[in-house]
Amino acid sequence: MSRTGNVVSIVCLALGIALILLAVGAIGYTVIGQNAATERNERIISSFFDTVPEISDGFIYERSDYHMPTLQLEGVDVIGIVEVPQLSAKLPVCASWDKMEASLIPSRLSGSVYDSSLVIGGADSKGQLDFFEEICVGDTVFFTDVTGDRFEYIVSSIDVIKNVPTGELIEENDDLLMFAKDAYTSKYTVLHLKLK
Repeated sequence: MSRTGNVVSIVCLALGIALILLAVGAIGYTVIGQNAATERNERIISSFFDTVPEISDGFIYERSDYHMPTLQLEGVDVIGIVEVPQLSAKLPVCASWDKMEASLIPSRLSGSVYDSSLVIGGADSKGQLDFFEEICVGDTVFFTDVTGDRFEYIVSSIDVIKNVPTGELIEENDDLLMFAKDAYTSKYTVLHLKLK
């Protein structure tokens, strides 16, 4: 083998090793970030239930103001907690939409629980809305606001759609709409929920 061939082989080997190291580093960084977000969300949930008044059944009624109050926990403005008892899933919901924050904690895209227009979204990554893979039509989902009102919903349908801008996910027929964007594709899993 010529000297040029040896140099090319060494350069290709070095580039291959560098790419493998970069991939391992990226995976490690993602796992560490997901674990940190999961731990923060668990602290938020614990603080939430220590702070809010007694939990009671929430119901929709005519209000003069549909504004959702917030509670700042761990530096995050939270509007409530989403729970799926069948899957032992419990997550805080951030008060406002931010693409970076929505990858770490489910967030309100728009609407209010008080007029059945709430849209909650986030990522389907581990420790976030990953339970969307297991949820079924007929499952119960609770949303508890910062005043202690707990609203009970039933999953009425589930859609998997591709390449849809988040603004087009809003459905007027739902009492609550939740979506999770796949972290690696443009696929969305959309839960349509009705008040029980």
